[in-house]
Amino acid sequence: MTLRLVVATANPDKAREIEAVLRDSGLDVDLVARPDEVPEGEETGATLEENARLKAEALRDATGLAALARSEEHTSELQSHSDLVCRLLL
Repeated sequence: MTLRLVVATANPDKAREIEAVLRDSGLDVDLVARPDEVPEGEETGATLEENARLKAEALRDATGLAALARSEEHTSELQSHSDLVCRLLL
């Protein structure tokens, strides 16, 4: 079964990086880019994780799809799923 997710990033490199990590973990995923008409979302949280949650919630609500947001913006390259700190909202 394929898990269809919308990614809360406008950065195609981050989206590809997330997709690779998920696929390497054995997940069958179909990542959908954030629609252009859906704003990226406000970063009003106190932490990177809170901001990821806020972005994912807004995207989930706008698209009706499960949403994934990467919360660690300072990781230059993800090596494995354990390096991917993310928030998945169904």
